[in-house]
Order: sequence, then structure tokens, then C-alpha cells
Amino acid sequence: MPVQLGVDLYEEAGKVKIRFCYEGEAAMEAGLSAGDELLSINGQRMSLQQLEALCKRSAPGESLSIQAVRRQRVISVTLQLQAPTEDWTMLMVHDEQNSAQKGWLNLQDNA
Repeated sequence: MPVQLGVDLYEEAGKVKIRFCYEGEAAMEAGLSAGDELLSINGQRMSLQQLEALCKRSAPGESLSIQAVRRQRVISVTLQLQAPTEDWTMLMVHDEQNSAQKGWLNLQDNA
């Protein structure tokens, strides 16, 4: 099962950087932040493509040892991989909300 790091990554001049960490996800829990540059994972330098391949062959619960640069300092963290979250939302309109919305929109009930 593929896993997720809980980050939005990008590659710039051969460096893998974090654009955004999702709240409550693995990277944030490990202490990584937006702007960090990933130097090595389990002791190996990786391209964005190699990191994506690693995530596809890893399992939830496995740990990664990560070295990153933040504000010109090297930090080391251990990240525990997580299963992907489901990306969906259900919206429900209750009758009282529906009436309020119709009134606000100046729509007439035909009933």
C-alpha cells in the first residue's frame, strides 16, 4: 500500500523542498516545515521521483530517517509513514438551512 508524507514537495535546481506541510500529517508530526530542503532519506540523497517511488513501495508504520536543511542548519527527524487519507467531503443541507438559503437568495418556494 502506498504511503504519504503529508507534504507538498517541489524540486528546484536538483533540491527537493517542502512547499507545504499538512496539519496533523506525518511530516508535521516529525517536525518538518515548509521551506525545508530534504538532504537525505535513510542516508541517501533522493530526487523527487525517487522519493515518490519510495512512498509507493513502503508501508504505513515504517519509519524514515530524514536530514533536512532549515535556515542554513541541518536537522534530523524520524518520520513515521501514514496511510493516505481519503480526499472527500460530504455536504448536507438541512431543511431549515435550505429555507434560509432560498430567502437569502430571494427564491420562491413553488410548494
